[in-house]
Amino acid sequence: METPSDRTRASAAPGMLLDDEVAIVARATARRSFGLAVAVGSRLPLYCSAQGRALLACMPPEEAELRVRRMARPALPSRTVCAADAVLALVARGREDGFSSCDGGMELGVRSMAVPVTDRAGTPVAAIGIAVRAEHMEMRELRPVMLPPLRQAGMTLPAQIYPEE
Repeated sequence: METPSDRTRASAAPGMLLDDEVAIVARATARRSFGLAVAVGSRLPLYCSAQGRALLACMPPEEAELRVRRMARPALPSRTVCAADAVLALVARGREDGFSSCDGGMELGVRSMAVPVTDRAGTPVAAIGIAVRAEHMEMRELRPVMLPPLRQAGMTLPAQIYPEE
C-alpha cells in the first residue's frame, strides 16, 4: 500500500464497508505527505467520500439506491453532494469509470479518488483512496497522476490480504 503513497506523495488509505460508512483500516503516508487527517479507525460517510462511492458502485444498482435513499446525508462542507439522485448519479459514473472521486465533498480543500479492492474471487471487499490538498493539484490532474498507482495498489492488495495457501 505504500507504493501509491510514495509515488504520488499523497495519503493512501483502504477502507471497508461498515453499515453506511467506510471504516479506514490502514494508512500510508509518503515522506512529503500533505498530512490529511484520516487515521486508522476513522469512519467516512458512504455518500460523500471517494471510498464510499467506490464501494457503492460495486453493489448491484438496486442495493446502492436503497442504501443511499435510506441513509442520512447531511451537507458537511458547502460542496457536499447530498441529494439522493445526485449521489446516485456519481455512483453510476464511478461504476462506469471503475473509480470514484470527490472534490471538497467531505472537507473543503481536499480532493480524493478511490478504486475498489477485491478478494481473490473478484468480490469487492474494500476501496483504497488517495487524498491531496486542493492547492497542490487541480481536479483535472487527479485522474492522470493518481489513478495509475491507485489501480496498481487495488490490484496488488488482494495478494497481500489473501495470500495463497
